[in-house]
Amino acid sequence: DVCSSDLNPPSSGNLITNGDFSQGDSGFGSQYVLTPGNIGGAQTYDVATAWSVLAYGDHTTGSGKMLGVNGSNLPNIIFWQQTVAVIPNTDYVFSFWNSTWYPGSTPLAFKVDGATVGTAQTPAGTAQWQKASFTWNSGNKSSAQFSLQATQGFDVGRSEEHTSELQSRFGISYAVFCLKKK
Repeated sequence: DVCSSDLNPPSSGNLITNGDFSQGDSGFGSQYVLTPGNIGGAQTYDVATAWSVLAYGDHTTGSGKMLGVNGSNLPNIIFWQQTVAVIPNTDYVFSFWNSTWYPGSTPLAFKVDGATVGTAQTPAGTAQWQKASFTWNSGNKSSAQFSLQATQGFDVGRSEEHTSELQSRFGISYAVFCLKKK
């Protein structure tokens, strides 16, 4: 079944364009700032195999590309989004693997057309990959915008020079969006 993959993304059935990030920064949008090679600043992202803050590989092969995100100081800023054609009145499953390289868990929201469909947390420990999965029915829609965002900001009132220590950083290895048969 294309919706249950442990270590490798499915070879077919994935409706997400560039869901394994092998094509780099393409096929998806973000409200974060692309900063190739440096995701040290707040609300930044990059697609690569490694950064100085990350000492472990992606979930699929250990050497593939992944989306690296440094959290925003503001809540509910979309770090990944994509519009996908769907079949009306069909159940879909969206899943992704996520990990953090700073201790502490980050709350995430999965949204479809702006409405929250599910929530998840990044793992509390570093260098641990965790799968999140959500089911959604398309109703009468023929396309939908899927997005992921952190639901809390990380500016807790400390001075600017200390906020970087409080920002959650998490990497998403790949996103798998699948059609489930009823």
